[in-house]
Amino acid sequence: MMNKIYESIRVRYPSIYYELQKIDNFVLSNKFKSCSIEKIKIILKHLEDIENILIQVHCQKNKNNQIEFSIPYMMLLTYNQIIEILLDKYGEVPGNYFLNRKCTQINEYIKRSSEGLQIHHIKENEMKGLSNPEFAQQAPFSYQMGCNLVYCNLLEHFLLHCKIWDHSTNPLQIDVGKNGAQILLNELEKIHFYNAWQYQNYKRKAAQTIFFQKKSFFQIRRFFIVLQIIKS
Repeated sequence: MMNKIYESIRVRYPSIYYELQKIDNFVLSNKFKSCSIEKIKIILKHLEDIENILIQVHCQKNKNNQIEFSIPYMMLLTYNQIIEILLDKYGEVPGNYFLNRKCTQINEYIKRSSEGLQIHHIKENEMKGLSNPEFAQQAPFSYQMGCNLVYCNLLEHFLLHCKIWDHSTNPLQIDVGKNGAQILLNELEKIHFYNAWQYQNYKRKAAQTIFFQKKSFFQIRRFFIVLQIIKS
């Protein structure tokens, strides 16, 4: 029975199947033997999150509810699958991120900060820091084009970077996605643990957009912490 369940997960949600395999390998490794009780509890809670999300998504699908745009559903998907959903949800970015090839002038006309949205560089799964001129200048300018950008809210942005770090196979940049995820987590913790309404105007809308998605925030946060434990 369990084999059939795992096979079903592998076919429908390869990202989750891969994640469960990594956790299984970690538990069987020597690193797990020196793992603190607190870290083990976080791993178990994350596994419980996965179980609950799978049940939630299954029930909502049976009721014909629209779940494709929900954070729980996105957590089950691969990085590329999430990108496709966000493009469908928010539409394409109608221009390049930088106006010049030296990557020194940001294109203000494509921003949707008033809607609480940010811009994510899709190719950051290959190279980090593409919104930073220092790193952007080292990458092909095509990485800055609208076809390689996607709109997302702050929580979705955090999930994207967690997925990048989770699936990174680049031996030259094994931690690609990690720093971006940590920066976004710091921002989200300010929103959820402190007073989010004292932000500058352009940040306040981003905070308001995701403020009431606390459950999803803590689920992705545990996902990030589990990645830290396994990859340390």
